[in-house]
Amino acid sequence: NSGGIALCLEQIGLINLDLGFYEVAIQNFESVLEIQIDLESQAGISSAHKHLGMVFFSQGDYEKASEYLNNAREIKESLGDNLSLPVIFEFIGQCEIKKGQVGKGIQKIIEGLRLAEANNQLLVQSSICSTLFQAYLNIKDYDAAISYSQKQIEIQNKILKESASTKDKQILDIIGVEVKNIQIQELEKENTEKASLIHRKQIFIYSLSVFRFILSFPNLN
Repeated sequence: NSGGIALCLEQIGLINLDLGFYEVAIQNFESVLEIQIDLESQAGISSAHKHLGMVFFSQGDYEKASEYLNNAREIKESLGDNLSLPVIFEFIGQCEIKKGQVGKGIQKIIEGLRLAEANNQLLVQSSICSTLFQAYLNIKDYDAAISYSQKQIEIQNKILKESASTKDKQILDIIGVEVKNIQIQELEKENTEKASLIHRKQIFIYSLSVFRFILSFPNLN
């Protein structure tokens, strides 16, 4: 199962990236890239390029990082995979800034933010706003830095509200289920009581019928 192996290696590579084991992460993602090329999976190839770009960025090799990230961008655009593009643009922009192309880098990051807004990717928007805040802070454009900081706060508030709304709905669903259970229990109790009453009436009617039958014999009077 080559696809499954690639998926496992990708996750291992991301863990090694987070731990700072960059050389091992590169080996992981290069193995993933080889598998995806054999499978002729453009989506898999683009993801491997993206992850390799992220590793080289973390290592400080911005030229190689830009190369891999732009490869990933081109494939994602050809596939119409807009969900993955915002993060790619964010890293491409940071590479440009590190290479001294600050204006160009900021424009790339803003392009990523616009895509994230179009996709309604709130967590990605928050991350990119944080990146833009730091970028503008570094060039002492404090007005722009404050603007993106405020935007990030607004996005985080929206995330919290949506999270709270989801929890409220879950609570209401739980309450609804409990109410239904209580109603079912009450109906079952009511049905049991009705059944018991009907049973008692049937016994009474049967007993009365037997008594009347007995009284119908003259010699018993």
